[in-house]
Amino acid sequence: MTHANAPLNIEERRRLVERCRSRPIAHVAAEVGVSRACLSKSKWKNRSGTYGEVGLRDRSSVPHSSPTRTPPEVVERIEQLRLDNKWSARRIALELADQGAQISERTVGRWLAPLCINHRRFLDPNGSTDRPRRSGSWPASRVTWSTWTSTRSDAATAVAFFNRARAFFTAHGIHWIVRVVTDSGANYRAAAFVHSLISRASRHQRTKPYTPRHNGKVEGYQRILAEELLYARQRTSESERARAIAVCRTGWRGLIGGAPVRTVWRSHDE
Repeated sequence: MTHANAPLNIEERRRLVERCRSRPIAHVAAEVGVSRACLSKSKWKNRSGTYGEVGLRDRSSVPHSSPTRTPPEVVERIEQLRLDNKWSARRIALELADQGAQISERTVGRWLAPLCINHRRFLDPNGSTDRPRRSGSWPASRVTWSTWTSTRSDAATAVAFFNRARAFFTAHGIHWIVRVVTDSGANYRAAAFVHSLISRASRHQRTKPYTPRHNGKVEGYQRILAEELLYARQRTSESERARAIAVCRTGWRGLIGGAPVRTVWRSHDE
């Protein structure tokens, strides 16, 4: 298929080839604004003489062979592991490595998109996405607290979460908060949340919009929590997911040293 700015379509190529039979190629090329090589023996005139009408059609740019392409049986295994277990690309890569197929996590992730199974909403029968939840992490000890939240995303919900998180960390011996890092959502920019936070912490730092890596520890924890626990298997209700997160004891070994995350989780249904 020719692109929108292509100077020559199939019919125009046919006419130019006919004109080149009685006129110099250089003159015809200059009239239509293309190079001489485009009409000469290296392109359309040569193809028309060799293949006829078929030679004027566009050719596919796909290479004839791809020696490093992922084998079809490995692609089928990726699809099977994703559909059966809802595993993340990282865990699928680890499982394939245990089975003798060396493939990178990035390659697995690239195959999930054309297979239309790269989002969890494509895997759940009802097509639902993650229910909103919030997490707070203490970097020094990596103690993390998560809770389900309502679909509302206003200042009152953010203040309530901050107060519950502060009470949780206080119960674990963390009595003084120096800095709080949040995203740049409207609920975290609201005056009610800022006043509540400043009264208990000396600094409020907001990450750059659409840049989750600036708060990487919590974002990584959120993704592991969703892909390796909450949505890794079929659950009948949101309350069941809430119970799973309530009794789960987690560590950070899945992010350090490459240890499989499956050795970390201990939940009520294992």
